[in-house]
Amino acid sequence: MRFVLTDDQLAFREVTREFMERELPLDGAVDRLAASPNRATWSRMAERLGLHGLLVPEGRGGLGGSYLDLGVVLAEAGRATADLPLMSSAGVATSVLLAADELNAGGPAAEILERMVDDAEVVVVVPPGDDLPQAVPGAGGSWLLSGHCRTVLDLPWAGRALVFAAIPEGVALFEVALSESMVLPCAAHDPTRAYGDLDLDGTPGTLVAPDTDGHLRRDVIVTSRVGLALDAAGGARKCLELAVEYAGTREQFGRPIGSFQAIKHKCADVLLRVEAATSAAEAAAWVLSQPGSTAAAALESATLAKTYSTEAFVHASGDLIQILG
Repeated sequence: MRFVLTDDQLAFREVTREFMERELPLDGAVDRLAASPNRATWSRMAERLGLHGLLVPEGRGGLGGSYLDLGVVLAEAGRATADLPLMSSAGVATSVLLAADELNAGGPAAEILERMVDDAEVVVVVPPGDDLPQAVPGAGGSWLLSGHCRTVLDLPWAGRALVFAAIPEGVALFEVALSESMVLPCAAHDPTRAYGDLDLDGTPGTLVAPDTDGHLRRDVIVTSRVGLALDAAGGARKCLELAVEYAGTREQFGRPIGSFQAIKHKCADVLLRVEAATSAAEAAAWVLSQPGSTAAAALESATLAKTYSTEAFVHASGDLIQILG
């Protein structure tokens, strides 16, 4: 597998980095931890850059980009610790809706995509687990969903959620309009992310597409893993940048600590891990961007990238703490 980022992809990276550094500076990250979703920044990003619709075809108002195009954006979001629903809404939800629209052309998926592009509406996917919500037919062709979904990424951002639910014929994907009472607080290990629990109790839902063969659920798993890998690779790279910068300016015994062999070794080790993580994450995004890629190949590359990149991020952040003293 060989590929090189195009000029357009490098431009996406540069524009995204400039926006993130201006709108979401790292020195303000702690203040943002307890804040509510930063909808003003999301709206500015959508209006000026259109990254919320990067995967949506140009004929539908989007930028018509590939998942690798989005990948360079997600890596920059990870580098900036950006509290924006790019991975969940612009990535996972959009990808699943595009796949659902292929199964049911011109159906609800197309309408949802249109709202996401035109109104910058945030839509998230509830990860499918072993205990799926139950959906039963209601009056007038509607469906009623019941169940409890835990730890949904960016749920507090969303106006609507895509939920996989069990139906008599198997499993289907539904769209649910969210209300404040349905989104419950959720404690998470990562305070830079917005999570919530979703409580469904006879909640009306719109059938988006059937998923009897699990195709859409696999899409959620793969795109989530690739998105997390890209985010982690970007975060690891920022840790490396901070470590190298500090090691070059902090002095001990009359010389920069970066001149000491132990610090050199740490930075070199982190560099190797960051480059490998970036390559694995971008390669997985490239596989998703290829029309002829098989489901098995996409899952394999996504799993490898997610595993390696998250471990690299943990290692890089730990060594950053050590270098900072």
